[in-house]
Amino acid sequence: MKYSLRQGNLVPTQLTRRQDLLNEGIHDAWTRLLRRRGTTRLWNEKCKEAQDRACQVFEDNLRRALLAPPRMPSTPLLSLDPGFQAGIKCAILNSNGVVIQLETVKFLGKDRDRGSKVLANLLLATQNKGKSEQKPVLVALGNGHGSQESRILIQETSDKSNIPIDIQLVNEAGASVWSVTEAAKDEFPNESAAAVAAISLGRRSQNPLHELVKVPPRSLGLGMYQHDLSESELDERLHSTSVDAVATVGVDINDCSVAILRKVPGLKSLADKVVRARPFRKRSDLLSVSGLGPKTF
Repeated sequence: MKYSLRQGNLVPTQLTRRQDLLNEGIHDAWTRLLRRRGTTRLWNEKCKEAQDRACQVFEDNLRRALLAPPRMPSTPLLSLDPGFQAGIKCAILNSNGVVIQLETVKFLGKDRDRGSKVLANLLLATQNKGKSEQKPVLVALGNGHGSQESRILIQETSDKSNIPIDIQLVNEAGASVWSVTEAAKDEFPNESAAAVAAISLGRRSQNPLHELVKVPPRSLGLGMYQHDLSESELDERLHSTSVDAVATVGVDINDCSVAILRKVPGLKSLADKVVRARPFRKRSDLLSVSGLGPKTF
């Protein structure tokens, strides 16, 4: 016997065989089929919504990072990739990001005095390359492990050698990851991964747009749950955002890297040919590149 609530009282409910079978069928359909499917569908919808939101956050953060004002100093800078046992990887770059000198400075224990002297020589070399003793030497310092200790050392060296410095902390997320990629090996075939990371940090300080487009999206540290998201979608967001950023800022066709040229609409497959055909004196010279016709131009 089943009961139902009517006007605050439980009264017997007489069910016909048809109603009884219908109720059992509804209950079975819900517990065995519909609840599971409904829960799965709702879960998938919410996961998709969360992933879309995470990708949007990544895209917004990436756009801000790419369009950050570049320093592009007219003088060389000293780039430092901090470290302890392996030492501080140092690179002197000219105003165009070309490597002038590479060095490794070890400063732990008895090596501290020697490391300080090496750093002083690097600061002096950077200052001399800049041909100006009035301006402080620009120092791009990675914010990773050992950054604080490296900052103290470079500041002490600056005070002892009487060479003014201007330290800029650089986010080194993804620099070490990119330094071991095939693209990095092609660009710096004779340099170690540690040296390439130091070069990348300095170039990030000079022009974030040109360096960040090289780094794998999952290693940029610019969004939520990047390692749980679709890598293909992150790659697509990186490409579309970087193309938009390049179109907004523009590029120097004679100086920019192949990676940035591939973000210029119409030049993705022609970037290598454009680099080989440099320098260009005027825009119309691009028409001399094989495969670049009037339509692409």
